[in-house]
Amino acid sequence: SFVLSASCASSKKGAEVGDGRLSDGSYNSLFDQNTQHESKYDGFYNKFDVTVTFLNTPMQNAILQKRSDYLIWDLPAAQKERERMFQENSVQTKFFMSFYSPSTRVNDLYKGTSIWKVYLESNGKRYEGKITKTKTKLEELQSIFPTHNRWSLPLEVVFNVPLTGVETGPVTFILSSSQGATKT
Repeated sequence: SFVLSASCASSKKGAEVGDGRLSDGSYNSLFDQNTQHESKYDGFYNKFDVTVTFLNTPMQNAILQKRSDYLIWDLPAAQKERERMFQENSVQTKFFMSFYSPSTRVNDLYKGTSIWKVYLESNGKRYEGKITKTKTKLEELQSIFPTHNRWSLPLEVVFNVPLTGVETGPVTFILSSSQGATKT
């Protein structure tokens, strides 16, 4: 005989990661604190919408905890992911960007031929970033980045500067092209 046991991911939790679990309200508050949105128009014509989330240490810890809970990680798996996060943060700073433009010709931020440039300004210095399209499924992205939608491109922006060097002071994220520029 065959027995199938199915349970909702919220009923069983994964190992605790970092600072522990946040309530949904606390997670959304942290997300809002680290997320900026801007829309650019030419009259009534929407040129682009961009939402940028700074993946600082508290935000990354909260995301790891969410992933640990819905993937039901055991302690070694959670520790491995946390260690990987620390390794990456020692050499780079990341942002998640949700980008929409009604023009498919300018929806190419992750391609080498893109008209878009992205910069990070911190501590009086400017760093150019690299944009890649994430391969994460829409449903997972929306559980982590609640403002992301199916019409927007899910993008990761990486700057080659250690996170500890930028997260202590003011940070300005700049996206620019012939379509306009945004500073968040």
